[in-house]
Amino acid sequence: MKPILKLVCLLFISCSCFGQQGFVQVNGTALKDAKGRVILLRGLNYVNKDRENHFLNLTKDEAFVNLKRWGYNAVRLGVNWSALEPEPGKYNPTYLKDLDQRLQYAKQHGIYVILDMHQDLYSIKFGNGAPLWATIDEGKQHITGGIWSDAYYISPAVQTSFDNFWKNTKVAGGMGVQDRYIKTWAMLASRYKNDKNIIGFDVMNEPFIGSAVEQVLGTLISKITDALNKTSTSKKYELEEVAAMWLDEKGKNFILGKLTDPAVFIDVLTAIEPIYKEFEEKSLVPFYKRFATAVRKVNKNHILFWEPSVSSNNGIPSHISRIAVAGKQQGYMPHFYDIVLDTDMAGEADGNRLSYMFLQQENTSKRLGLPTLIGEWGAFYSGGNEVVNAAKTMVSGIDSILVGDFYWSYSKDLDQMVFFKKALQRPYLQAVSGKMLHQKVSENLFTASWQENSAVKAKNRIFLPHTKGLKIAGIPTYKLIPLDNNGASVMEFSVLPKAGKRNISISWDH
Repeated sequence: MKPILKLVCLLFISCSCFGQQGFVQVNGTALKDAKGRVILLRGLNYVNKDRENHFLNLTKDEAFVNLKRWGYNAVRLGVNWSALEPEPGKYNPTYLKDLDQRLQYAKQHGIYVILDMHQDLYSIKFGNGAPLWATIDEGKQHITGGIWSDAYYISPAVQTSFDNFWKNTKVAGGMGVQDRYIKTWAMLASRYKNDKNIIGFDVMNEPFIGSAVEQVLGTLISKITDALNKTSTSKKYELEEVAAMWLDEKGKNFILGKLTDPAVFIDVLTAIEPIYKEFEEKSLVPFYKRFATAVRKVNKNHILFWEPSVSSNNGIPSHISRIAVAGKQQGYMPHFYDIVLDTDMAGEADGNRLSYMFLQQENTSKRLGLPTLIGEWGAFYSGGNEVVNAAKTMVSGIDSILVGDFYWSYSKDLDQMVFFKKALQRPYLQAVSGKMLHQKVSENLFTASWQENSAVKAKNRIFLPHTKGLKIAGIPTYKLIPLDNNGASVMEFSVLPKAGKRNISISWDH
């Protein structure tokens, strides 16, 4: 072979094997870092909703300092469309500069980033997200309920705005609103295409079905009414009465207390599933295909994360599919909330419901064959003992299926909350040389196993919130890197010279 031809072939092989070199890579259902280690992401959501200060960061690097010292290695960082693009095609340089700075803070403190184009109730007009010019509500009424998220079910303005997004209705300038959204994302993807600290892009927060939710609500109320009447001996419930109860906080709490029977819960979800299936297949997946086509023209480096319909938050199976045009770099990013979210019963998340929900998440992840990150879970705003058991159940489930997660949400005093100390902050495998097989935390004991790959030379890493009185098996020598003054540390240790399954256990004194 001629020397020049040989050199060209070697370069081609090198590029093929190490395409997007230095970026976090999808490897089957796992993520690998630039050193070839399998990584597990533990993070928080950091989404600025402060419209009075134009969604700008006023606390410098405080959040990223805290994330690091609390043992997290990633953040789901919110981007606000209305602040970014206040007029069609005109991007706010002040907001972009602020975003650049936050990304730099994350890099400085060793925190991976997933950018999240966040919305609640679609638009800044009703909550946060889309700018006013991209809010096509057709002048319909905005109605709110006892809980902020009730508006998804009862507000014609919110529902119609989503309908027009999925229909790609034209906005000022003659471009479709969905096209505008995709173009804005493509701008960000191009701007940050060389940033290796960014893992990827969460395309849309909690995609919502729009006015078809009326069909969902009708089915939901019908099934709940049937379930109540089967167990009631004192009265007969009517559909209108149950509908009114569902939109009243006390009434909803009463209904939720009746949905602890797994059979009833599954029956309700099964009845609703076909409605969301049609939405995902006919509206959401086509949007993702168009998104991937546009973004891959400017950025082949970062992972594109697909969220299912918001319905999957509560355990309804998702029917989204892999997006071929996205290539290898794609992942699945569902959210995980029991139906008691945002109520006084948040600490009473039911174990049977949660088990079913974890099963659905795991099944979808296996079907897609993609890395899974739980983009949101928790929202335990009270933070006291009343939510500890629910939080423990959720973290145990997350750990058992070996997926990354981002708790909702960051606050500067999070580490002072009871549930943070008793449940949220826990040991985990940050980076290991091969496929993760198991990890479990029980009181003051952490056990884990993985398939050690001796070809990987970078050190394994485990986060430990406590290091007093350590008793360790399976790790002959190690180094502790302190993160705070209370014992939280990262343990680094070498890969064994012989490949094979590696089991470790670590205990500590409280």
